[in-house]
Amino acid sequence: MKLRKLMAGLAAAATLFGGLAFGATTANAAPADGARIAQTDINNGTITLKSTNKQNFLKKADANGDQAVRDFKYVELASYEIVANNLTLVTSTDANVVTAVNAGITAAKAADTQHGTGAVIGDPMAWFAQQGFDAAALQAFNTAVRRSLTDNGFTVATNLTVTDPDAQDTNKEYSLDFGTLAGPGLYLIIDPTTKDDYPSTSETTTDQNGNSTTTVITYGALANILIGTAAGDPFTTQTGTVYIDGKPTDVPSGYAETKTNLQPESTTTGGFEVQKNDASGKGLAGATFQVKNGSTVVKFTKGADGATYTYAADQSATENVVIDIVTPAGGLLKFRNLPAGTYTVTETKAPSGFLSNIAGVSVLPSFTVTINDQGQLSDWKKNDAQGLLTLPGAGSSTVTVVNVQNITQLPHTGAAGIAMFTVIGLLLAGAAGTVYVKSRKANALLRA
Repeated sequence: MKLRKLMAGLAAAATLFGGLAFGATTANAAPADGARIAQTDINNGTITLKSTNKQNFLKKADANGDQAVRDFKYVELASYEIVANNLTLVTSTDANVVTAVNAGITAAKAADTQHGTGAVIGDPMAWFAQQGFDAAALQAFNTAVRRSLTDNGFTVATNLTVTDPDAQDTNKEYSLDFGTLAGPGLYLIIDPTTKDDYPSTSETTTDQNGNSTTTVITYGALANILIGTAAGDPFTTQTGTVYIDGKPTDVPSGYAETKTNLQPESTTTGGFEVQKNDASGKGLAGATFQVKNGSTVVKFTKGADGATYTYAADQSATENVVIDIVTPAGGLLKFRNLPAGTYTVTETKAPSGFLSNIAGVSVLPSFTVTINDQGQLSDWKKNDAQGLLTLPGAGSSTVTVVNVQNITQLPHTGAAGIAMFTVIGLLLAGAAGTVYVKSRKANALLRA
């Protein structure tokens, strides 16, 4: 029985797992009919993974920055043998593997009702090779086999070799060679790497406003790979190669690839501006602000222009960072590179000569804004009893804050009168307290 259907099916499933890569024998094949194909009968009885990104083969760096090769495992499901001068599969004699293969076939039949509808006849893997199962069925087969064997039923690959691309390699592909396996045949290769060992790379770009976008690519565990070892001369040459992240255009039919990278995550920081003005609308220097994320005061690094304050990468730093942000000439502050969170911005001190409080009650406003993972601003809110703060309009990220020199400049209608009544009320309350205390003292003297 030939394996063209299995090879075609695996090639069709290229985005899910590796493909079986070999062809039929010639009429004058060297091995005798009925013989298992030996390592010496072929050019190269190994399996190779190729990738343009080396991270697909490595674990996360350790404390010293070193990256170890992943602990790939494999199990031989079937050997290659010659039957009627054709290359075919013979299922492993290991009882656990036989059980796993049967479980895989059951799962494949359930996933693809158009193929493999009849009973399994003869050798399970040889029968499986003839059915032309679709990609979903092959994936179900791999998953069921792995679940049946558990990871303990696989052999750890100990002869792994990672090779950098050479100068002549136009595809710039890294190679992971499995070395000599149990022998020529069909293997299931698994990547048991766990989340804690996933490596990642990041790239940060900065826009014209100084806000950065950081894209993190995490290289997760490879999908289960069903792949045959290379079957070279005297067979039709197809190398046992799996292309991890892109199949070169010159690869002949029968090769396959598998997708391994997790979905890239992009995190974009956000920013906003504060424009400090006097009552006439003129920019005002000397006002002091603080920014908090929850109850934590945020630290910034000050830009050379004196107006731009960038979120400090190290929020535990005690040097070269500031927490009290003072408006420069012109009154414009630019806050940049803030990660996702909800921030409260409070004016803590008015410029010299400007009103900070009325009878001990602060008139300085504050506002909050939320920044999401994409750097977008939302949920603007203000705490501003005197009407000194204006939140941004559509398409803007600038908050305008006004300082006044006396209560008559307060913008709210009737604010001056309200403020005056507040002062008078406080004075009367103080007077009442004084009279009451004196009255109590007088009564005490009369009773003495």
